[in-house]
Amino acid sequence: MSGASKAQGAADPGFRVPTWMHLLGGWVQRSPATWIRLGNLETRLVEDAIADLRVERPVYVAGLARSGTTILLEQLAAHPDVVSHRYVDFPPVLTPYWWNRWLALVPKAEESGQERVHKDGILVTSQSPEAFEEVLWMSFFPDTHDPGRSSVLGRDDSHPAFERFYDEHLRKLLAVRQRQRYVAKATTTWCAWATCSACIRMRASSWRSATRSGTSPR
Repeated sequence: MSGASKAQGAADPGFRVPTWMHLLGGWVQRSPATWIRLGNLETRLVEDAIADLRVERPVYVAGLARSGTTILLEQLAAHPDVVSHRYVDFPPVLTPYWWNRWLALVPKAEESGQERVHKDGILVTSQSPEAFEEVLWMSFFPDTHDPGRSSVLGRDDSHPAFERFYDEHLRKLLAVRQRQRYVAKATTTWCAWATCSACIRMRASSWRSATRSGTSPR
């Protein structure tokens, strides 16, 4: 069961990535410009389906590692009016409408939860929510994970192409899943920059203590 703790003594089946997913994921990572173009093409073709949709009051869950953000995300994403990125959305995260349409045609096999690679006792399935919008950010901000450069973005920073793509992407998710509100797990950096009405920060006191002491919260 998604979000459930692994029973003590249960055998660990291990987390496995299928070969096709590994290859497709590598292509997405190596060719972000191609997938951005595919995402824009998808938007043009489904323009009528998303024309009247608006991204209203999105919720971003942010916090330090191992602070409970995944559990909170799962609780919020379980609401019938809420949409979030799921494991099944990977690797073609940038074309959510086409991919979800295809998945709707594929017979769903029975699956049991597997423990995440974090080895934290949380079991996930293909339908579990996860922070896969990171793929979008990395496609437009390729230096996000470069330890030699600052990836901090403020409210005064602007990236019109990303902002348009991001808004259209979320509207496509809302349309194809027929939901009303978006929720995501994000880093505090992204949450500070994103236009959001609700940003739930886990263990803010731990963050303040870390910054006051001069140690890195990561």
